[in-house]
Amino acid sequence: MKKITKKIISIFLLVFTTITVFSALDVNAYTTQDVLYQDDNYQFWVAIYNRANTHMVASPESMIRRSSDNKPVYCIQAPLQFNNGSNVNGIIDTNTMVSMLGLSSEQIEKLKLIAYYGYGYGSHTSPEWYYATQLLIWSNVTPGYVYAIEDGDYSLTPSSKYDSYYNEINSLVDNHSTAPSFARQTFEMKNGEILTISDTNNVLSKFYNGVDNENYKAEIENNNLIVTAKKGYVGQINLSVKTNDNPPMLYEGANQMCMSAGDPVMMMAKLNIIIKTHFEGYKVYGDESAGTYTPEKGAEFEVYNNLTNELITTLITNEDGIIEYDFENGTYRIHQTKGKKGYKLIDDYILNVDGNNTLEKVYFQNNIIKGTLEFTKTDISESKTLPNTLVEIYNADTEKKIYSEKTNEEGKLIIKNIKYGKYYIIEKEAPEGYQLNTEKMYFEIKKDGEIIKATMKDEIIKGILEFTKTDISESETLPNTLIEIYSVDTDELVYSEKTDEEGKIIIKDIEYGKYYIIEKEAPEGYQLNTEKMYFEIKENGQIIKATMKDEKIVEIPDTSKKEFPILETVALIISVSGLGILLYAKKKNKK
Repeated sequence: MKKITKKIISIFLLVFTTITVFSALDVNAYTTQDVLYQDDNYQFWVAIYNRANTHMVASPESMIRRSSDNKPVYCIQAPLQFNNGSNVNGIIDTNTMVSMLGLSSEQIEKLKLIAYYGYGYGSHTSPEWYYATQLLIWSNVTPGYVYAIEDGDYSLTPSSKYDSYYNEINSLVDNHSTAPSFARQTFEMKNGEILTISDTNNVLSKFYNGVDNENYKAEIENNNLIVTAKKGYVGQINLSVKTNDNPPMLYEGANQMCMSAGDPVMMMAKLNIIIKTHFEGYKVYGDESAGTYTPEKGAEFEVYNNLTNELITTLITNEDGIIEYDFENGTYRIHQTKGKKGYKLIDDYILNVDGNNTLEKVYFQNNIIKGTLEFTKTDISESKTLPNTLVEIYNADTEKKIYSEKTNEEGKLIIKNIKYGKYYIIEKEAPEGYQLNTEKMYFEIKKDGEIIKATMKDEIIKGILEFTKTDISESETLPNTLIEIYSVDTDELVYSEKTDEEGKIIIKDIEYGKYYIIEKEAPEGYQLNTEKMYFEIKENGQIIKATMKDEKIVEIPDTSKKEFPILETVALIISVSGLGILLYAKKKNKK
């Protein structure tokens, strides 16, 4: 490009038109002056049309830099000669660039992104990234006018050595996002809570400002947005864009247009935020006269929008008698639907949530149901009331006496505040002249309610057996001994295994009970131990250590070999003895 000297009318007209456009621009469009120069330490070869636009030629191209900070710039118009060391004027206004280059604003924005994601972006630091970026810009402005070749290749064979660079830059351009990854998403949080949101597009800290108002504080640390909720709120967080201190610059004055890489234009980032107020309701039941209350598990509440009567949610108390929910600002009606049997349900509770509190806490009390007994004692005809009759009242479930009193002069008793339940009345002392009525008179103070059923689970006691098999001297452990463990109570086999190389077996999680160990197969060279070894698991985590001993097998001599004629000797002795007795008897008879 720099070494081609021919001029043709078409290029002259192009230059003339460009100069005419420049002269028509407002001088205020220029924002800076600089000097552009060739850095011949970085060169790459291209095939490019000659100035006559008649055929392609091989040409070495150099990196272009600006003198103010030595940062690279890129030539825009491939066919035009770059004048080394030129004083140039720079502009940043996109509309002015459109007028000067004759390109659409979309084309110019793409050139800016190619320059941004090309050389110098992230790990794109090798010279090849500059060469690929320059070639991509040319191919977008003047397709077909230039392409890469190997160094000094005058055969103009196209080279693919920059293809991977092109692909990565184009991918970054195509997937360019002008907003953080979380933009337009919705996030929920509680009043007083701190929420950290990460930006995977990595543009947050570089291009955006945080915001602080009465509802929330949104701070930016690295590429994380840290939101602190100040009060209940439903709306948006709007992140404004920082002033662009490094915009892309278009330079005029080096016989052609050049562009520097700069930060892209970003749009305001918005995300939806819902800040709710945490509510805790503490549900207890008890006797208001005694002033003692107990947390209740399983009580049920329905929550309604108090304006629309819409059911919002149903809440059930946990083991501590607590219900929890996160409310948006508004007015709600809490209606109890279930509670402990025998206790009054609460009246509907109106909850106003204005978002000013981090926690709304309410206590709900269910007081025990109570009633009144009006008792009258009369004769059999009911024409006469009987005073001074001693009666007692018992709880039908517990047989506990709760009341004892005599009827008044009118034969009556009025008993207030009798707690929920079943009772019976018995007559303890009849009035004078009357028989004692021994029948029980039942009555009930009741109101429908929930019956609470509770299930308690216990884990069975388990222990560990550390079993060791040794010889009778205990000096040697015996591996490969098959043992079995049986339950003493059921004689059921619960375990069967051979000892390891150290003559041991460690058995975990043996359940509570009595067991015995028997040896099923003795190791080679040892006698089978037929005794039962008993042990018992009585405490959780108990470790039982048991050692079973085997005796070695002793070789017994072969009795079939007649080293001594024992049987023959015995027989001879018996025979001789018998003969002696006979001879003695004959001699005695002769006498």
